[in-house]
Amino acid sequence: MTITAQVTDVKHPGVLFNIEDLERMKKMRFVEPWKTGYEELCKKAHKISAPDYKPGEGCVEVGRSPYVNNATYRIEMEAALMQAIQWYVTNDERYARNAMTIIRNWSIKHKIWIGADVRLEVGPGAKNLAAAAEIMRYTYSGWTEMDTYNAIKYFKEVCWPCLGGTKDGKLPYLSPANQAAMELTGTLAIAIFCDEAVWLNNAVQALREHPSGGIKHNSLSNGQVSDFGRDQGHARGQIGDYILCAEIALKQGIDIYSDMQNRLGTCAEYYAKTNLGYPEVYIPAGCVYDYFPTPYCAFNVRAIALEKPNIRQDFLRALELCNGFYGEKAKKDYPYIQEYRSKLKVGAETFLFHKPENYSPKITVPLLPLKEYYPLLYMAELNVTEIAVDTNLQPAALRADKEGIWTLSGAGSDTQLDMGNYAWTDMKGDGALVVRVTSLDETNPEAYAGLMIRESLSQDARMAMVWMKSDKWQIGFGRREIEAGEIIRIFRENGFFAPFWLKLERRGNELSGYLSPDGIVWTCCGYGYVNMPEVVKVGIFSTSGKEGVVSFASFDNLGIGDNEKKPVQKKIQVVDFLNKRHFGAISLEQGDVELAKSSSGLPVNYKIMNPRIAKVVDGKIRPLRAGTTRIWAYQEGNEEYGATGRVSWELEVKNKYLIKNELEEGFYFIKWNNNYIDFVDTDWNDVYLANDSIHPYPEFVRVFQNEEVKHRERQIWYVKKILVDKNEGLYRYKIISVTDKRYIDEQGNMTENKFANQHAVNIYYSKPRDAYAIQAGTKEGLYWKTFGDFYSGHREFRVNGRNVGYPEVFPFLFLKLSDCDLQKYNIDKNINYDK
Repeated sequence: MTITAQVTDVKHPGVLFNIEDLERMKKMRFVEPWKTGYEELCKKAHKISAPDYKPGEGCVEVGRSPYVNNATYRIEMEAALMQAIQWYVTNDERYARNAMTIIRNWSIKHKIWIGADVRLEVGPGAKNLAAAAEIMRYTYSGWTEMDTYNAIKYFKEVCWPCLGGTKDGKLPYLSPANQAAMELTGTLAIAIFCDEAVWLNNAVQALREHPSGGIKHNSLSNGQVSDFGRDQGHARGQIGDYILCAEIALKQGIDIYSDMQNRLGTCAEYYAKTNLGYPEVYIPAGCVYDYFPTPYCAFNVRAIALEKPNIRQDFLRALELCNGFYGEKAKKDYPYIQEYRSKLKVGAETFLFHKPENYSPKITVPLLPLKEYYPLLYMAELNVTEIAVDTNLQPAALRADKEGIWTLSGAGSDTQLDMGNYAWTDMKGDGALVVRVTSLDETNPEAYAGLMIRESLSQDARMAMVWMKSDKWQIGFGRREIEAGEIIRIFRENGFFAPFWLKLERRGNELSGYLSPDGIVWTCCGYGYVNMPEVVKVGIFSTSGKEGVVSFASFDNLGIGDNEKKPVQKKIQVVDFLNKRHFGAISLEQGDVELAKSSSGLPVNYKIMNPRIAKVVDGKIRPLRAGTTRIWAYQEGNEEYGATGRVSWELEVKNKYLIKNELEEGFYFIKWNNNYIDFVDTDWNDVYLANDSIHPYPEFVRVFQNEEVKHRERQIWYVKKILVDKNEGLYRYKIISVTDKRYIDEQGNMTENKFANQHAVNIYYSKPRDAYAIQAGTKEGLYWKTFGDFYSGHREFRVNGRNVGYPEVFPFLFLKLSDCDLQKYNIDKNINYDK
């Protein structure tokens, strides 16, 4: 892997502040806005900026998860930096003594880090202590060679390993997203204080493009960082710490601010805009620890829903640094940064980081461009052969159709993922594989398919892979670091359904896997280090996950190679739900608006996890039965636009049966699926139908009281509207049998029906929900206790004595009778039937 930063001479003091910064603070502390900022700095909690601060003795252990002495550690580390700055700007010896006491006590006494999340303490703490030590080492005459020895020993032996650093200064493993940004502030600071140019170059390389923690893989060109889909606090911290890293690097003449077309400025602008309450597109993305297909908390609820901006004072440092570096460009190109900054008060960060108008950053170390791999994009042009990695299996069945879809069959074992079939070719040196999995055998939940890099075709060879699995639609990354060793794997279950894109990259011995909904926006899903020969086997694989079972996976757009010529990028489009309503009852009609819309205007596609709960008709939702189901919306793209990510929504349907329109009081025939409702039997709670031609059961014949009856009759029902809740607009419609034990036969004559019983039906309607719900039952009971509580007080719904188990919508159609009809059937409309 090429190291893109080539620092040879580390500058001191150079951890966060250089002499120019210190002199600015010293000269400007009596000039606004620095004056007010300095006053705020002097008022910091725990008196950490005061001359009478009482340094502690240091601790042997510090931990996080479990928390051990971490509060003391945080206070002391920040106090060391504040006391060092105060020493320089005031020349008061008391501050110098306090700073030196903290540095000496902790660098000598602190030996052990404990806890699962200890890196999140080490990064910020080491950054503060190293910055304080830099100031004192190069500006205070009381600093000694022993102080240098103890501090370097502490940073290298106690802190650096906890941040993932190796003895030779490499940073192979970083945490994801905001956690990595915090860690990197510490690694950069340690490298600078220890005067380790190689370590510094490695830290800058990790900051730029580490697969788990680097800016490249944790931000998008629109300004999103990977934690935007998590919540605003972590996103704000991620941006802020990345910008702090850029400022530390800038003191060494390295320009991270301008990297990737001013990516950090764009990220700060995006955050400022969304948290001021302005609408902005969210692109599905994530990081190694999670993928966020929808912006859960991504846009602050208060800012969007209540139009109340989410203004946080702790974002001041990031905005001061952005305005300082970008200068006039910030005023012109980042209006939301300016608006957000205007709502923050002057703080200590203003004193520390606000730059004068004539400030000009000094860039002395050029960065090599980041290498991008754009593999060949056509599978048909590759010399792909087929092979069974498990020699006991039949050779792979690899076939292609006319549309360029390749299908690969495979058997295998879930415990040994590289058992199966592997269509491969050779690749030399660094490069990447890209493919879109278009389908995966859903009949087998253990089926896997994806991309693989192998050192050989031996079943126990060292390898790495990124896969898609049909069970819970997970995507994962796995690797075998030693021959015949265990496969180390991580995976995510976020409803990734085919078609979905996968990518596998090789950079030396670093192997990383990525996922994407559109082949444009990529999220790292795992990475590791595997010693590989220069020429490796690369390709697609398919395994059933069950020995003796064959499954099938289909692919297209396979690319393999290291072609650095960037193909023409398609435009990015996104899909979002327009109306995430929940249904208090089942609707017979589609919604009155589109369910989702693409930013390109192209039609949206849908996938429903449980199609028994709902379906989408002409882009509108149609609930079918009570329950919950996840619905995904996406757009497949065309020649101009790339495919979108999948956005999802958990739909809830509370009740069961609905009627099309609001009813007027009056007399009706009631039909269900073109069948007239005859009567409701008290004992069986059955709805009897007068016409069996369309119902799924061929004959409506039931033996009742030892007699066989075929129901082809109709009853007349009276609908009475009763207001239940004025505030909710909730009504109850009581449906009363008018004809009782009479019915209208096929000839239209009123006839006695000895099998019917007195009965009634209750319907609830709520205007805000625009839906009816009907319950069949007797007059003596079976009334709903509350809206939505369908199961209260009655047995399961039955049709002609059969328990139908709520298999479908019951579309009750109410046909209003005219006055002529009432006269024909001798119905007195003046009688109160609600008795």
